[in-house]
Amino acid sequence: MKSQKVRIRQASRQDAAAVSRMMNDLGYSIEIAAVERKLSDSQDDAGNFVFVAVVNGATVGVLSVHAMPLLHAEGLFATITSLFVAPDYRRQGIGSQLLAHAEAFALRLGCISINVASAHHRADAHAFYQAIGFTQDVVNTHFRKEMKKTEQTAKITCGDVAT
Repeated sequence: MKSQKVRIRQASRQDAAAVSRMMNDLGYSIEIAAVERKLSDSQDDAGNFVFVAVVNGATVGVLSVHAMPLLHAEGLFATITSLFVAPDYRRQGIGSQLLAHAEAFALRLGCISINVASAHHRADAHAFYQAIGFTQDVVNTHFRKEMKKTEQTAKITCGDVAT
């Protein structure tokens, strides 16, 4: 496909259908109404930002980035939780443009690093990240746990101190 003018901007509720479709293409099932709510919430949260890439009025890419404070170091830590470019628009620099905007966002907030996790089977994504300056973390292994409310956690409030 011929290179076209790309506009990167903050996602809005009007992008919800396209963002939902892209998240589903990535393998994450999320309804349009949930995306609308999340996009609306992100606009009120300075530490979270969702960018979209638009070509000829069509939303063809999305990136979400989140900044959080570090206890063990000065500054903030940014993490990219999703990055997707529609297949017909890949290899045109759109992913790089989305990431450049994410990096600018993170720097403005005082982030000292930006990280992205990528599933083992996404070899093309790994090559892309390395080509634009990310290095594979050989020190850390990431773990995940699905959260469920238990009888014990139901009794704990945020202000409680363990004894």
